[in-house]
Amino acid sequence: DFPNRLTGEQLAALKANTITYTQALKLPPGRYTIETAAVDGEAGRSSTRVFRVENAPVKGLGMSDVVLVQAIEPPKTPSDNSDPFQLRKGRVVPELATKLPASAKPWIYFVVYPDGSTGEKPRFAAQARLDGQVIADQSGALPAADESGAIRMVIRLAHKPGQYEVTIRALQAS
Repeated sequence: DFPNRLTGEQLAALKANTITYTQALKLPPGRYTIETAAVDGEAGRSSTRVFRVENAPVKGLGMSDVVLVQAIEPPKTPSDNSDPFQLRKGRVVPELATKLPASAKPWIYFVVYPDGSTGEKPRFAAQARLDGQVIADQSGALPAADESGAIRMVIRLAHKPGQYEVTIRALQAS
């Protein structure tokens, strides 16, 4: 539940924004179905969505999905390395919309999970396209993993309106 009592001014500000609720879960490998429902009792409206998630077991080098960033919230509690959205200086709030306003300054976020059995440091290769044209093509070493063994990456995209396509590859050993 997300109950609120708001003034008219607060309600107008809330309507201009998105409410995002996240909950970190530790799930064993498998296929899951997630069902969501949002109900606005005052307006008499509701919305539902069903989507599937596959949590496949990974051997060796692993990488999370790449997500758009809505915001990075200041830390509310001590750092929790089991939460994949937790950074040292805050928590990533994922952007669920795929269309952003032209004024948006997009960031992307992903996590690399290095293979601890190899002595080689992981690398990355990233390419960004804007309206089909390559605007960035980078590769290089990744920073050291944190205490949990994860490498959490936040990358800023160009601040230009258009259709973006981003490809991120994690590389380690062969």
